[in-house]
Amino acid sequence: MTIAIQLFHDILDANTSDLNENIRRFIIITEDTDNNSITLDATRKKDVARSLIASDIDVLITHRISLEAFILLKSYGIRVYQTAQEPVSIGSLIKKFQNGSLKEITPENYIELHKDQFNLSPLTQKETA
Repeated sequence: MTIAIQLFHDILDANTSDLNENIRRFIIITEDTDNNSITLDATRKKDVARSLIASDIDVLITHRISLEAFILLKSYGIRVYQTAQEPVSIGSLIKKFQNGSLKEITPENYIELHKDQFNLSPLTQKETA
């Protein structure tokens, strides 16, 4: 199994804390090899999703994902899990994934988990719940 975990600026080392907000960094963890860190230019989220697909991942762990990227990843059978944006160690995230304590993002719960991305009125939010 190959897992990609999106890294956030606050859990990267001090030398990378001034990265442009359009840069997304992921660590790819596989059972067979050492961890590999890749940096992707995310000016087009669809391109980041394609790069992750090309990395042959099975699982993505991230704080937030665009609908377009989510649909693309799901169409390739990649499972997507949500984590809090707070700083956490890679080891801790792996343990949470293995223990089943991360929430899988599905087509059914995408809007609820990403409702801050949508301009939903209170009535609309109740209808989607």
